[in-house]
Amino acid sequence: MYLISYDISEDKIRTRLANRLVAEGYIRMQLSVFIGSKNPMRTAGLGTDIKSWIKQDVNARFMVVSIPAENLKTAFILGVLDDELEALIFEKTCIFV
Repeated sequence: MYLISYDISEDKIRTRLANRLVAEGYIRMQLSVFIGSKNPMRTAGLGTDIKSWIKQDVNARFMVVSIPAENLKTAFILGVLDDELEALIFEKTCIFV
């Protein structure tokens, strides 16, 4: 798993990055924190776009950290979990209705 976080002051760049991460299948954990199964910097086109966008904001920071998936189960999380994030952390594969 990969934990992605960023601090970008330019609204347009921040929005573009967040939308692209969601489109690529990353799950938003917090406003500027995402998690996914692939390294975005090694994903065709995405890594190049991220580098380009970060260069446009002189104060921007972007970080990718590889973490074992099992570490998510021991994470201390307060607040509401959306269904996608809860399924990822607790490996739910189906929903009963």
